[in-house]
Amino acid sequence: MRLTQKEYDNLHASAKRAGLPLSTYMRHLMKVCRPRERPPVDWFKLYSQLCCIGNNLNQLTHPSHCTGHIEAEDFRQFRDDLSKLMMEMMKEMYVPEKLDAKKVFREMKEELHQRN
Repeated sequence: MRLTQKEYDNLHASAKRAGLPLSTYMRHLMKVCRPRERPPVDWFKLYSQLCCIGNNLNQLTHPSHCTGHIEAEDFRQFRDDLSKLMMEMMKEMYVPEKLDAKKVFREMKEELHQRN
């Protein structure tokens, strides 16, 4: 694993403050958040299609402001809903999964007791 000198120093300082060897501290860090698996190729295709739909919706909304033939508020709501859906998709695929911190700390305590 490559780290900048500052990252390396911060990591060592954090492990020292926790009273743990660096390797133990790193294992506990890995237990707190688990990166999600890479999404399947189909997910990227779906996301791309949703982006196209959003762009088309924006293009349709602009003339509606000028002509008044389309309810702008309805389209705004639709656009907002689509944006929320896209953000949720991104969150599901990329935001690391948070694990139960209490469980992690319990395991840390047990490990420390076993070492002593």
